[in-house]
Amino acid sequence: MNTPNTCTNCGSPLGDDVRGGLCPACLLKCGMQTNTMGFSQEDPPGAPWTPPTVEELAPLFAELEILELIGRGGMGAVYKAREKDLDRLVALKILPPEIGRDPAFAQRFAREAQAMARLSHPNIVTIYSFGSVPLPQSQPLYYFIMEYVDGLSLRRLLDAKNCGSDEALAIVPQICDALQYAHDRGIVHRDIKPENILLSRDGQVKIADFGLAKLVGMAAAPDLSRPGEGKPDVTAAGGKVMGTPHYMAPEQLERPGDVDHRADIYSLGVVFYQMLTGELPTARIEPPSRKVLIDVRLDEVVLRALEAEPHRRYQHVSEVRTQVETIVTHPMEVRRHLPYGPWGWEYRSQRTLWGLPLVHCALGWDPATGRRRRARGIIAFGDRATGVVAIGGAATGVIAFGGFAAGVIALGGLSLGLIGMGGSAVALLFAWGGLAVAPVAFGGMAVGLYGQGGLVLSAARLPRVWGSYAAFVFYGLGSLLGLLSIYLSAVLHRRRPGATGYRGNGGAPNGRLLRWMGVCALAALAIWLLWAYRHFVATGGRRGAPLSPPAAARSASGTWTVTLSSGATVELLSVSAHPSADGPWWRPDGSPLGEWPYSPPNASAYPQDGQRAREVAVCLTDLPPGDIDTTWAFLPAVSRSGGSPRPQDDGSQLAVTAVIVPDAQAVITVRFGVAAGPWETLAETNGQGSSSFSSQTGSILVAPAVAKGEGAMLTVTHNVTNQATRVVAVTRDGREVATGPSTSAAGSTFAQHTFTFHNTPLEDILAFRFQVRPYEWAAFENVTLDPAGGSGLRSSPSEAPGPEAF
Repeated sequence: MNTPNTCTNCGSPLGDDVRGGLCPACLLKCGMQTNTMGFSQEDPPGAPWTPPTVEELAPLFAELEILELIGRGGMGAVYKAREKDLDRLVALKILPPEIGRDPAFAQRFAREAQAMARLSHPNIVTIYSFGSVPLPQSQPLYYFIMEYVDGLSLRRLLDAKNCGSDEALAIVPQICDALQYAHDRGIVHRDIKPENILLSRDGQVKIADFGLAKLVGMAAAPDLSRPGEGKPDVTAAGGKVMGTPHYMAPEQLERPGDVDHRADIYSLGVVFYQMLTGELPTARIEPPSRKVLIDVRLDEVVLRALEAEPHRRYQHVSEVRTQVETIVTHPMEVRRHLPYGPWGWEYRSQRTLWGLPLVHCALGWDPATGRRRRARGIIAFGDRATGVVAIGGAATGVIAFGGFAAGVIALGGLSLGLIGMGGSAVALLFAWGGLAVAPVAFGGMAVGLYGQGGLVLSAARLPRVWGSYAAFVFYGLGSLLGLLSIYLSAVLHRRRPGATGYRGNGGAPNGRLLRWMGVCALAALAIWLLWAYRHFVATGGRRGAPLSPPAAARSASGTWTVTLSSGATVELLSVSAHPSADGPWWRPDGSPLGEWPYSPPNASAYPQDGQRAREVAVCLTDLPPGDIDTTWAFLPAVSRSGGSPRPQDDGSQLAVTAVIVPDAQAVITVRFGVAAGPWETLAETNGQGSSSFSSQTGSILVAPAVAKGEGAMLTVTHNVTNQATRVVAVTRDGREVATGPSTSAAGSTFAQHTFTFHNTPLEDILAFRFQVRPYEWAAFENVTLDPAGGSGLRSSPSEAPGPEAF
């Protein structure tokens, strides 16, 4: 008999694609309700429940010192606590008060809790006690006091990508022991999933949350001291589907009243499959060994556990353990089987040099060894090739070309050598490609001592011999070379007949594969052409990132003061030769200033032959309340040092920077940016892994956070322009610690900033927030680099175009 699929609140029918729960109308009502205490007699069924705080629970459990809330879910909330009398850590699980509205719940709770408390096994979380506490004007609060497991859940291990076949083969037998113990006593878990599998620090597995388990065979009252006696009879409370859909057996969804212990075996199969492959099984389950390199015998174990019909699965979970133990104790060589018969072709020239054939071609499989043939010669061509000149899917030699290439000169999709070229190139001397890592690196992303390209991470940048679009050329050609290597690898590494994208026995890739590769090449070309066009439009043909558009307001012509929209006033005070301690200062138009009225600036510059150093001073007044950020920009671009504002006795702030300019340059345009106001969060991460974010403002790549002394350090690479940046660390106690960049490295399109938190340990930080706010610019044109009567051009205020607010 089919159970009506209706809303648990109002009883209205639900669609076929919704299995239990609330209808859209009730869900919307629940989303608009607020309950801050979690204890309300008026809460309707299905209303959102907020767990009580530690302070609210403390009076109800005098025997416990409740420390913190560590988890919550649909079946309640879990707190970390300490038993005062026994001085041991425990886990306190409380159930939502609304479930106690059922008059029969108290009896059912007592019966099922007693059954769960009887489960005493090393791989099952122990129930120490249970019961209920009365609440004023509300239903009783039901609770469990359980064993506290110091470790992490299998879900966190999977999310961190730290679970492979070795870990799976160590974890699954312990899960089997726990489930078999429970099944022998008539209890089915019904909700086996990674969140309910805990791993202690010593490697022991603990199965948690039997809150959804249903007691089996209690009516018959079998003797629990004699496992297996009595016929199990499973019924779900109210005929409801209980469990987690991705891990539920088909009969749990279709016939919840007919579920027995074999549903746990199916859920274990899902978890096993996910541990081996990192993916959940789909409707058409593919054997795990086709996704990852594992023992093919595990395919039979996993696929049998995942059979849709219960009678075709393992009938006892102990059988799964036996099969896994057999595989562990009798390992076999893990290798791919021959995809088809002993196909192959080999040619070896009779002439030799240094004991090697001049030409050796070897393709396909060797029937004697079951492995691919390897070509070895002066000129070697094959699936695997080694020679002076080696060409193949995997090639090693003096000159190597292939999908994977290693040699003195290596060209390929992935190349390793003294000189490397390809899609990704790592070299000891020179690398060129989409990703290039070498002492001298050219590419879309260049990493090394000297670099040039799109994103450059290097100690020094090479001169821009090829202009600002070198990244386009390098990355485009590197990508095409990588595609060519993939094609060659596909030709050599043929699969079994009938495989997608391939012809029959030994044939070359068919038109479908070639078309896909053509689409990839055209897409890469289109993306780079779009980038080049947008970059040209944004910069007006100039190098570097554009400044923000000019504001409507301009200051009067002939003055050297700009008032920004925030109310701040920026005054370009003066210019001087560097160092300025003993030298004269002059106004931006070249007229003498006289005695310098401020303390000596903290700036330094070291010009080379054909260059000279100058100092530029700016005064800030009427700054808005709160913190501000400032920056400098010059046209033409120059190298500079210093420039941070320093408070003065009169309440103003002084900013002085030292710049290096060519001897022939007479005037310069000075831009000074001020960022004030609220910050906008563009990215937020927990710092445990690399994360990427994209928005209209720009693209952001956040590297994993690392500990540094007593603090933490985070590196952010981004192409956000014309914005002040900072990172806010949110600590476990709710504090927000903000810091600006401690070090910076700028490329033509991307910049890399390092943010250091000196007194905030990494383990105390819950999240990092990358925030920005825009700069507003004051621009001063025709600033004279020499005093009147010197070698520079003198411009009077009336002749100068005047400053601008951007």
